[in-house]
Amino acid sequence: HRACVRFFLHLTIRSCPARPPYPKASEKRLNMRGIDSLNVNVETKKILLICNSDGALAVFRGPLIKALVRAGNEVVTLCPRSTYFGALKAMGARTIEVELSRHSVSAFSNLVFLCSLIVIIQRERPDVVHSFTHKAVIFGSFAARLVGVKTIVATVTGLGSLFVGSKSWRQILRRVLVWQYRLL
Repeated sequence: HRACVRFFLHLTIRSCPARPPYPKASEKRLNMRGIDSLNVNVETKKILLICNSDGALAVFRGPLIKALVRAGNEVVTLCPRSTYFGALKAMGARTIEVELSRHSVSAFSNLVFLCSLIVIIQRERPDVVHSFTHKAVIFGSFAARLVGVKTIVATVTGLGSLFVGSKSWRQILRRVLVWQYRLL
């Protein structure tokens, strides 16, 4: 057993390239101003952000929105209206209100949401669709794919309330949700 471990360690050490020496402190020339100081011609894009609440976009995605706007991109947010619409506009994003019930499993309301997403995405013609939260990711990605958007980004930053608890209806919905993610 020890001989095998030594042999594999020997192979690993021999197969790893030698690490280049670190530059001296005097040789380091770092630009501390970041990407804003680069003079690069970058094509601006129209980016559509879809979320289940304007508060989540403003609070958790605010730095992303500000950076995208600062880089010259047109940012459009698509979410239900509450108290954060003004904050999103102040960041430089254009806001579009959409009806979305976070916890509804009604086939009719989900179909209405999907149809409204398709219409809005066709009208806006974004270069990128970036969706956050479970329902927005599933329906937003599906609608963007149907419309023909080339770049689709999905970000889910938690399990959500569906994964808390062990009731049988939650287990069924969990399986449906995981199946939908696999389709994407």
